[in-house]
Amino acid sequence: MKINFKNTTSTLEVQHIESLYLIPIALDNLHIPFVFDTGATMTLVNQTTAARLNAILSSETVKGAGNAGSIFTANTAIIPVIQIGEITIEDLHVIVVEDEQLDFGETENGNHLIINGFLGWDIIQHFKWQYNKNENCINMSKSMQEQVSSNMKDWDNMPILRVIMNGKEEVFGLDTGNTESILGDRMYHIYSNSSEGSDLISGVDGIKEENVRIVKDFSFLICGELVTLNQVSAIDRQVFPTENKQINGLLGVDILVGKSWTLDYGNRFLDIRIGSSEGSHV
Repeated sequence: MKINFKNTTSTLEVQHIESLYLIPIALDNLHIPFVFDTGATMTLVNQTTAARLNAILSSETVKGAGNAGSIFTANTAIIPVIQIGEITIEDLHVIVVEDEQLDFGETENGNHLIINGFLGWDIIQHFKWQYNKNENCINMSKSMQEQVSSNMKDWDNMPILRVIMNGKEEVFGLDTGNTESILGDRMYHIYSNSSEGSDLISGVDGIKEENVRIVKDFSFLICGELVTLNQVSAIDRQVFPTENKQINGLLGVDILVGKSWTLDYGNRFLDIRIGSSEGSHV
């Protein structure tokens, strides 16, 4: 992959499906919305989108895992060129799946969730992304070294975020392609007094109904800002493959809803602001 970096900031209009952030991927006059997905190791597209972007299919296949806990095998391809704002990306290796795998059916809000593709960590990690809630746009620029307080660890199958819970540092995977946060086995056993039920866990690997514990109120701090999630599911297994036994689960895009935020992996930090669209703080 070759990225044509420019010393400019691109302003991208954001679309939303449910709480997901969609940004435009361009080829000539074609603009296709992709989900902004920190949890995708590689950019992933369905077959229809691959064809629209002139993807060249490869003989190589890859194995991947999704939120449902299953392993799937998929084809790969190379997209010769795409644009994101003012940035041009050449020879982008992508995962290609059948259209049906990115059709997630009807959501709890009654919307039919069909995705063209997921913009993955292979691209996201190189840039600074600043979402302005009031203007509903993302400013995208090359990540430059800054003196900021890091609250992320190095990548481990997905970006790892450090938060403060009950005065103690805890770590979670950050998955903006997932509409809801999911707690793993570590939290499942901590919240032993929570009510039990079932939840449908969905991903590229399918949909699976699992027994869960429902955590009524789940709160933590990111850069001093309090985030409170309600009715969070905890499952008795690892949520994603990692050797780090301290990871408590996945924080989904629900931690960003209603906030302006900055993600800059080059400087290892995620910053959120509640009710503000000004620059990030640490």
